Amino acid sequence: MVCSALSKNFPDHERLNDIILSYDKAVLQKKQTALATVVKVEGSSYRRPGARMLVTEEGETTGAISGGCLEGDALRKAQLAMFQQQNKLEIYDTTDEEDNRLGIQLGCNGVVYILFEPIKNDKKNNPLIYLRRLPNIEKKLCCSQCSMKIKALHNKALVV
Repeated sequence: MVCSALSKNFPDHERLNDIILSYDKAVLQKKQTALATVVKVEGSSYRRPGARMLVTEEGETTGAISGGCLEGDALRKAQLAMFQQQNKLEIYDTTDEEDNRLGIQLGCNGVVYILFEPIKNDKKNNPLIYLRRLPNIEKKLCCSQCSMKIKALHNKALVV
């Protein structure tokens, strides 16, 4: 059971688990993968920094980096990163209402910086290794926050 503070404080927790499971499946199937990560946002955007999307060489995606307006182009950029085996930072400017290249612009009215990383399974700096550790870190943070709230409530009840 996941505590409510974990869901509130780390809303992408379940998406992160889906990305890890999809990555594990791709490794078993010997498919190349790339990770697209929102690293910075200026202005309005559906997703905040830290949002991720895993892409396989066949174009399968898990997770989301926007409300849908960036995913198509991001899929192609992720596949290019896999092919070139090189990280790439892409800047998407969705502030121009007249420019419909990135979709219909509903809710996207900012500048979004996305890092594309080809995942090298045998490298020690594989970002999925670090993502795999996040749920445990988040859970520890959550439980410590919950226990602090419980202690504060308990102390307040004693004072009253």
